[in-house]
Amino acid sequence: MTRIFYDEANFCLQMTGHSMYAQRGEDLVCAALSVLMFTLEEAVGDHKEVLLPTISHMDGGIRIQCSPKDKHKRTCRTIFRTIYTGCELMAGRFPEYVQTSREQEGM
Repeated sequence: MTRIFYDEANFCLQMTGHSMYAQRGEDLVCAALSVLMFTLEEAVGDHKEVLLPTISHMDGGIRIQCSPKDKHKRTCRTIFRTIYTGCELMAGRFPEYVQTSREQEGM
């Protein structure tokens, strides 16, 4: 199962595991989730001077966290929420293969 955790207050999204929907190389669920994370990585990388991303690739996962300057927090949050919404849609469609969890700002 692929597990995705979003920490909204700390601008952090982490994905670990393999969905096991199909064999490696043929897993459309895993591919879709990977595209979302590649998109996030590219989006924050395009604005690295103001979003200050830290990207950690690990065996079976990725963790992307930003430390945006104050005036760029809203933009950063919008980028992360958009990607996380895609992850939630995948979890809703494939709940036996994808699990999402979230810690919201102010909680």
